[in-house]
Amino acid sequence: MIDILNFLFKEACYKGICPILTDNNSNYIGYFYTGPLKGKICFINHEETDLSPGFRSVNNLIQEILSKPDCEWLELSLDYPEEARNDLNLHEDLETIELIKKNIADNKINDDYRQQLMYALISITPFSCTEDLYKYLKSDDMYIQEKAVNVIRKRRYKKAADKLFDIAKNGMHNGKISAICALKEINTKETSDMLKELERILPKGYQPYFRR
Repeated sequence: MIDILNFLFKEACYKGICPILTDNNSNYIGYFYTGPLKGKICFINHEETDLSPGFRSVNNLIQEILSKPDCEWLELSLDYPEEARNDLNLHEDLETIELIKKNIADNKINDDYRQQLMYALISITPFSCTEDLYKYLKSDDMYIQEKAVNVIRKRRYKKAADKLFDIAKNGMHNGKISAICALKEINTKETSDMLKELERILPKGYQPYFRR
């Protein structure tokens, strides 16, 4: 299966992942058998490359599949990113983040692999450390910025409203769209006022994203 994956996906970022299940639509569930994410589980989508871990372990994956045998990957209750505070695995996740940072700091690694490590770092950042994601909102990589916004959006993190407003106003295209959607989902009086202001000042091309 590793040989098959290396044949289908030749990019360096797929090294260290073994596909263990398929949906028969060229998508796979993969197991990290080496590297800083060793033991974790990801989804390998043939249309979009985001190898962020979704489960901490094979056991967690199996338990979730057994409870929802007819569900697709996106319908499962994933471990990552955390949607609510849960400090049970805090130490483990912070240790993994430090390992990822060491790998990212290696100038010899492939740029695509570095981007995937950044996606992983953002995804496994614990809920209690959500504000650590603010620095990635300033990334000059549109997809890193979008990834950070999407994790904050998934958590409906009210404290980030000002940050999301700034991204929607001044960020890159993908980040703008995700930030608008995040502000809608947080759904407070403050974010409602922000959305009215954004709808007034942003180009007409963004108008569809303000619809309820």
